[in-house]
Amino acid sequence: MLNYLKSYIKCKLLQSRCHNVKIYQPCRIGINTVFEGSNTIYSGTIFDGYIGYGSYIGEGCSILKTKINKYCSIGNGVTTAAGNHPSSGFVSTYPGFFSTKHYNKPCFVTHQKFQEFTYVDAKNLYSIVIGNDVWIGSNVTILGGVTIGDGAIVAAGAVVNKNVAPYTIVGGVPAKEIWKRFPQEQIDRLLQIKWWDNPLE
Repeated sequence: MLNYLKSYIKCKLLQSRCHNVKIYQPCRIGINTVFEGSNTIYSGTIFDGYIGYGSYIGEGCSILKTKINKYCSIGNGVTTAAGNHPSSGFVSTYPGFFSTKHYNKPCFVTHQKFQEFTYVDAKNLYSIVIGNDVWIGSNVTILGGVTIGDGAIVAAGAVVNKNVAPYTIVGGVPAKEIWKRFPQEQIDRLLQIKWWDNPLE
């Protein structure tokens, strides 16, 4: 209980909007992480990003450089793989030969030679964006540069290497569309009303 309280206090200090947030230890939360409120981060998770109102992240996740919007359900063991390594044009894939931003030594370059991250937002903060009302099943891996649309579902164990359309269920390795949750006219209507932006009342 003491660890939970320490995490809650730290969260309150980092973000003034961080109300009703539960973080179960052990967890590692990035110092620039933003909580919209009513969020839960379960034990064993590493998270650095943005998490919208009402969303939660399960146990044992590693989610970095990711924006999660409102009312999302993130299962256990979900990971994001935001970074890239060169597969051609360089003799080695080792970061020391192309990056000045890594923490490993040795480093053989004085300036950045390869774009390690694909950003999907205008401010270059996030490599992955998860829409509103998204359900991510257990042990899913999401690669950098991916946007998962509002209302989508990703089946357990999937590897998501490309964008997922709104209200689409995907699964497999790599993830492929299984079916749409609703007829297209209903999807269009849901995207128009954006119920997740309504006041709680």
